[in-house]
Amino acid sequence: LTRFLSDAVRSRPDDLADIESLLLAVQMACKTISHLVNRAGINQLGMGGIVAASKDAVEQRDFRLNSMRRLDQLSTNVLRNALRFTGKLQMVAPARDVRDGAANA
Repeated sequence: LTRFLSDAVRSRPDDLADIESLLLAVQMACKTISHLVNRAGINQLGMGGIVAASKDAVEQRDFRLNSMRRLDQLSTNVLRNALRFTGKLQMVAPARDVRDGAANA
């Protein structure tokens, strides 16, 4: 991706310099998210890494839901920070939550 963007920007620097910066920020955010998830381990993102073998189905579902929410928050924060620090965006607006019906507003 980096090599392709560098070649494209060299051919049209005025048109593609800003988009290159944004795409490289997204690339770095993805790498950071991957590193954080791998370092923490997927179980540690949920309930402190403690997963009992005797949990019933409801507790397992709650644990997975909590893990997914934490992963979503982590990735959102990392991506927002990466885009904000490019200096190319004035504001990174929060995403609308479809579950709350805000996406239909």
